[in-house]
Amino acid sequence: MEVPMTAIEMTGTVDENHQLQLDNAIPFGGPRRVRVIVLAPPEFPHIEIAKFTGGYSTVIRGTRVMVSTIIEYLLMGETPETITKNILPHLTLEQIEDAQKYYTYFKAEIDEERRQNTEEAGRKYLRETLGEEGYRKITGK
Repeated sequence: MEVPMTAIEMTGTVDENHQLQLDNAIPFGGPRRVRVIVLAPPEFPHIEIAKFTGGYSTVIRGTRVMVSTIIEYLLMGETPETITKNILPHLTLEQIEDAQKYYTYFKAEIDEERRQNTEEAGRKYLRETLGEEGYRKITGK
């Protein structure tokens, strides 16, 4: 007998212990057994997930250059060639192209990183963390 199942699309990261860490909570209660199907994208040899003070970010492997930063430059009209020649000369064209490919698979996640890394988001975080008085004290505003 076939039992109908509910499908829920979620994203997550496989950590260094090969455990799946979901980005958000599953939208139903437990404890409960579930069946999981994992759709893994192709390998991106020049991309890695790095842990920073504020959480995890996707970066060019071996650097602290975030994929979201590369995407910002491309969206401003820079080309992979101008990025590697004039802006981030320590990167290669292959690394920039890998960041572009990664973005096609994980656009929503990278766009969220871009949103979180704005000056406005930083001010909001400081206000929430320090309170209005603390914020004015360190910014003078």
